[in-house]
Parts: sequence; C-alpha cells; structure tokens
Amino acid sequence: MADAAEYFALGDKHFAIVTDISPRMIVPYNRRVIEEYGFDDPAELFYNDEWTWDVFYDMCVEFSDEDEDRYALDG
Repeated sequence: MADAAEYFALGDKHFAIVTDISPRMIVPYNRRVIEEYGFDDPAELFYNDEWTWDVFYDMCVEFSDEDEDRYALDG
C-alpha cells in the first residue's frame, strides 16, 4: 500500500480522489453547541490544518454525559 500511496504524493502531501460520500461518512455538528461548550469550530481547525482524530475524540469525550443523556455520536 505504501508504494501506491507514494504514487499520489506531491511533495510531502498525499492526495486521493473522493469517489463516494454517504451520510454514514459525515458527522454534522451544531455551531451553537460547539460555541456553548467552548470548543473551537471544527471548520476553522480544519482550515488551519489542526483538525485531527485526537481533537475530535477529545471533543466527543468532553461533550458526552450519560447522566444527562447527551452523547457525541448516535445520541
């Protein structure tokens, strides 16, 4: 796979063509809720190349509260 990935490299960045997007691959969010909980806007983080799975995971953990029936995903 590494050889194939290098085929789609330009400089130190790797590229891929998106061939399919479905609702199961997208995580919508509510900007009001993001602001209420003091999180940075995921779109801004993405544009600044700061959006990572670790940031996403930390937001999900901090937001979720089983006692309040509040879940980051599938809630």
